[in-house]
Amino acid sequence: MDPVRIDALKRAVAKRAVELVKPGMVIGLGTGSTASLAIEELGKLVQQGKLKDVLGVGTSYQSRILARQFGIKTVDLNDVIHIDIAFDGADEVDPSMNILKGGGAAHTMGKVIDTMAKKSVILVDQSKVVLQLGQIFPVPVRIP
Repeated sequence: MDPVRIDALKRAVAKRAVELVKPGMVIGLGTGSTASLAIEELGKLVQQGKLKDVLGVGTSYQSRILARQFGIKTVDLNDVIHIDIAFDGADEVDPSMNILKGGGAAHTMGKVIDTMAKKSVILVDQSKVVLQLGQIFPVPVRIP
């Protein structure tokens, strides 16, 4: 798939996802290319005054820094008792909507934030759709 087309799809997914955010929400901010675009889109709404009093909880150092760069106030996971909505990407998704995550470095924190969230939104575009999981990214396995 054409990289320009992939970027356009990712941007469209990010814009659609941030439509779910309401003023005053605590938002889990995932890691990865599409999650980064969602953080950017959230930041645009914050900077325009269209989205007020939102707090971001990043799954990684990178997502926290990016959120701050776009004007989103961030807090530590220990500072919140709930998360209203969490956004994160996936490495692959199959036709049954099973997902493969964990190719990035923020897997554990992402799981904690997703578990705390009232709603978890997985951001994927057509480039992540596969017939069978493990076709693009190897399945992470830990052997004790």
